[in-house]
Order: sequence, then structure tokens, then C-alpha cells
Amino acid sequence: MCRIYCDGVLVPSVSIPDWVSRGWRSASTFRIVLNIRRSAGTRLDLSRREITQGTATWNHFVKAYCVSRFRVKAKRIVAQKAPAAAYYSLSRLLTYGTGFHIQFADLLQNLEIPLVALDDGGVISLLPSSEQPRHEASIVPRSIAENLGTEVMKGWATNAWLSPNPVINEWAGGMSIFGHGMTYGTGSDSFESLRVAEWLQEGWLASAHELRKVRFLSPGKKKGLPLMQEIWEERARVGKKGGTAADMKTRTALAAAANSAIKSFGFYYDAARFVEFASPFESFFTAGWRYLNVLHPTGAGLAECIRTVSDAENAGTLDGQVSGRLKDLLRSMFGERRFSMRDYLYGGELEKHLRTVEKLFKLAEELNLFALDHEVSWSGTITNVPATVKSGRLGEPIQELSVVGIH
Repeated sequence: MCRIYCDGVLVPSVSIPDWVSRGWRSASTFRIVLNIRRSAGTRLDLSRREITQGTATWNHFVKAYCVSRFRVKAKRIVAQKAPAAAYYSLSRLLTYGTGFHIQFADLLQNLEIPLVALDDGGVISLLPSSEQPRHEASIVPRSIAENLGTEVMKGWATNAWLSPNPVINEWAGGMSIFGHGMTYGTGSDSFESLRVAEWLQEGWLASAHELRKVRFLSPGKKKGLPLMQEIWEERARVGKKGGTAADMKTRTALAAAANSAIKSFGFYYDAARFVEFASPFESFFTAGWRYLNVLHPTGAGLAECIRTVSDAENAGTLDGQVSGRLKDLLRSMFGERRFSMRDYLYGGELEKHLRTVEKLFKLAEELNLFALDHEVSWSGTITNVPATVKSGRLGEPIQELSVVGIH
């Protein structure tokens, strides 16, 4: 529960701000106390049960103060403690020391924190974020992170965590930061702070970076699925290399807008995401329906179509029936997932999605929302990155299409 005081006087009728946690999962929910100093913006009414009308914005500066206090404490933890102890304390701070709704990315923006990383020698250790090249961050592929989850987090909350450092033999994927999947397999009854440790990594990444690209790596065994490694680029550098600045900025912005639109429709967990495919896969439309390529003409068209539909929905220009038809098609592509992210769609399952893409284009054109500038044709082309890799060291970037059986 949350209690609000003004100069030590309980204000029982004041509305609790939307940004204060109300859930029952966080221990901090039971002990949030806001004691606001009386000022021109926080006067009480005569009954002393409510803050006077016209001063509703008091909660904004209180929130800003809470966030500032959190960041001061986080900086002090990093400055005063060894990396492993600091990482654990930061995870506990995020778990029990906030009590308010705010994106972790906003809390962690510009903070230098330790990160769990897999270096180019295959050693798992803590890397100061100041030593991570900020312009670009490579992420440990999710399947690898999940396989290592119990090993990476073994000894959490003790001096034995990451001591000695686990090692992956023959890792050839370069320096990579752990993200989603790092705590996989640790159990639902484990420390609350352990699960938040993964959010700490993801929050730091999202605070200054944008998902831009996916590159394909060898799984280290023959006939295995390609590993898909996300590449996040610093926002300030997006559009500065790899083609004209306008082209790169447009592609990245288009992917980000489409991904945001998908979330706005309520499709979050395991929904396919729009990215750029790294060489030599620039001409492919999808990779198992995990990722969709904005470098492919139809991929870019689909991203633009979804963004346009989202804009119309938010503007309220679609009637209920039309909105429902469009959402049904989007749900079929992004919301109904019988398989987890670890599964790779191909064959008949993928073909159903491709047919739905065509239906969405057709309906959007009928409604005068969006018209694709080319004819969609899947025949005669390979739309899906092949699901088997012939050879290569674990994490080695795939440089030739022959490695996936294309000649």
C-alpha cells in the first residue's frame, strides 16, 4: 500500500499517482511512504484530507525526485562495491527499492554498471559497461543464453557467483552481452532479485541502444539451426554508416516503428520482430518467423503497412468491424504462437503466415490505408533462411550461403 503525507500530516483522500506500484509481487509495495513538503504547489484543503485543486502536478516532481534518488544510490553502489557485489546490490535495488512504474531503461540511462558478458575467448565474466563499445552491442544468442542459464547464475547471492568463471570452449562469436534467456532454468521459486538480473542487462541495453540487425552464426554442429545474434546500435550513431545516412535511418526507424506498433496491439512475448539481416542474408524475407527483414522489399512493405494500421487505430479512424478484421490478421501473424521462440517455422506453418501477409496487404489496400508498390510473389525465391547449417565453430559468423546449402 501507499500512504501520502504532507509535512508529516497524512492526506487520506489524495489519489495515489499512476506511477506508484499497486501489485502484490514486490515487497516494496507494502512500504511506500511519500512525505511531501508543503509549498505553493502542495497546499492542503481546509479539511486536510486532500491536496487543493489546481496542484495535481505535484506527483510529477515527486516522481522525478524518486528517480533521482534511485540513480544516486545506484551510482554509489557501483562506486563503492566490487563488480559482483555491485551487480547483486543493483538487482536487489531494482527489485525492492523502486516501488514505482517506470521503464528500467529510463532508470539506468547513462549509468555505468557491470554487465554479464561472454568474451571472445569464451569466458563468462562481469564487464564494466564503460569497457563495452557503446556504438554497438552484440547479444549472446538466446538459445545459447538459455542453455547456460543455470551455469551462469549458479551461486547467485553468494561469494561463489561467477567464481570460477564458466568457460565455453571454441566460442567464435566475439564479445557479447547476455540478454534475454540469461536466467532461464533457474526456477520460479528462486530469488526475486535473480530474475531481475536479466532485466538489469536488458534495461541498460535499451537505455541507449536500438535493435538494428541480426547476424547468423554457426551452431557448432552439423545440421543445427543457425544461431541468431541481435546487434544493438547506439541511437546517436544510427544512420552514420552502411549506406546513405537517410537510407539507414529510414530502415532502422521503420523497423522500430513496426515493432512498437506490434506491441501497441498487445503482442509481446515471442512476437516476430523487424530487423535488418546481415550479409549474406540480406535478400531473405524471414528467419523462421522469429525475425522479419526490412531490407527485403516485402518485409519493408509489411513494416510500413503495420505502422500505418497502428496510426489509423490510434487516431480512431477505423470502425469496430474493420479494426477487428485487421487485428485478427495481425494476431494470426504475431499473437497466436503455438511454438516458443526456440522453434523455427518452415514448410506449411510458415506458408500460413505468408498467406496472411498477402491478406493483410489486400485488406489494407481495400480500405485505402496502404498499397504495396510491388506484387507479392513467394515462388521462385527462398524466403526463409535455411534451418540447417553444414559446419562451423560455435558462434562463427556465416559468411557464405553454401554453409546453409545454397549454391
